[in-house]
Formats: sequence, C-alpha cells, structure tokens
Amino acid sequence: MKRKLDKFAIFGALLGLIMIGSTSGVMALAYGPNGNAPGPATNPSTNVAPTQQTSTSGAAHNAGTQAAQAGTQVAQNNKTQAAQTRAAQQAQAKLRICSERQAAVTRIMSNITTRVNNQLKLFGQIATNVENFYNSSNSKQTLTNYTQLVQDVNQAKLQALNDEVTLSSNDSFSCSLAHPRAMVTTFQGYLKTEIKDLQNYRVSVKNLIVAVAKANGLTIKNSGN
Repeated sequence: MKRKLDKFAIFGALLGLIMIGSTSGVMALAYGPNGNAPGPATNPSTNVAPTQQTSTSGAAHNAGTQAAQAGTQVAQNNKTQAAQTRAAQQAQAKLRICSERQAAVTRIMSNITTRVNNQLKLFGQIATNVENFYNSSNSKQTLTNYTQLVQDVNQAKLQALNDEVTLSSNDSFSCSLAHPRAMVTTFQGYLKTEIKDLQNYRVSVKNLIVAVAKANGLTIKNSGN
C-alpha cells in the first residue's frame, strides 16, 4: 500500500512539473523573455513621422501652385503676342490701302488748291477791270461810297490770299506719317475757311460792279450771290 502511494506521489509530482513547465512556456510566448507584453506589429514602410508627412504635403502644394502660375503666365504671354500680331497685321492692311489711295488724294488736294488760286485771280481781274472803267472817261457818274467799296474788295482779297497760303502749304498727303487721315481733316478745315473767304471776296466785287453799273445807267441781269 505504501509503495502504491509513493508511485502516485511521484506521478503527481511529475505531472505538476509538466504543468508548471507548460505554463512557463505559454507565459514566455505571451510576454516574451523579459516578461513584457509586446506592442502591436508595425509596418516600416507606412510608419512615417507626422512632421515628415506635413513637409512632403507642403512641398507638393507649392509645386502645384508654381506650376499653375507658370501656366497662367504662359497663357497671358500668348494672348499678348497674339494681340500684337493682330495689331501689326491691321496696321499693314491700313498702310496698303492708304498707299493705294495716296496718289488720288494728293491729286484731289492739289486740284482744289489750283481752283482756289484760279478763283482769286478771276475775282481780282474783275475788280481791276471795274476800277479801271470807273476811273476812265467812260464813267459818267461819281459814287460817294466808291472808296469804301474798293476798300471792302481789297480787305476781302487780302484775307483770301492769306488763307490760301495756309491751304496750299497743307495740300500734301503721305501714308508714312502716323496719322495720315488727320492731314486730310486739317486740309478740309482750311478749305472751309478759304471757301468762306472767296464768298466774301465775290460779294465785295459784286457790290462794286453793281454800284458802278447803276451809276452809269447800266443794268446787271444777274446780280445774285
């Protein structure tokens, strides 16, 4: 009986050692050799420090902003260059059209000046003929206002001659200037002034003719302005 107890005691002791050994192994696997519980597993490829992530994101944002600005500048430069090209083409087209008309415009302006001079000469010759007639023995009557009539003619003639000089000095036309159209506009302004002068000159000569004719019993059929 004693032997059987000893055997059971020995078997129980061995079983206890086995259990203790197994528990130690399990604990070692659970807590590690230092008895500390291991932390969660980490992936080196994704475990990036927060500061490094922020720096990378900021650099990418700056690069995108610079690229957008560069694209905007390129687009603006292209737009400016296209506008300059269109302006140059329009200027060339205007110059070509102006050059085709330059000779005709110059000829018209020159002809106008020539006609003005012809009118001045005609009115002057008529006035001279009337004065010569009045001062000759053919004139039978004396006009009390003859001196004033002649003075009016001379003043109108002088004004017309002075303005004709201005007109004739501006009867040139050139497409090479910056604003050739302005030359035509200026000439037209001087021409209007000269036309008014010629009208006044004509009226003064007519008044002289009518007065001298009436004083000598002559009838002027057409005495309109």
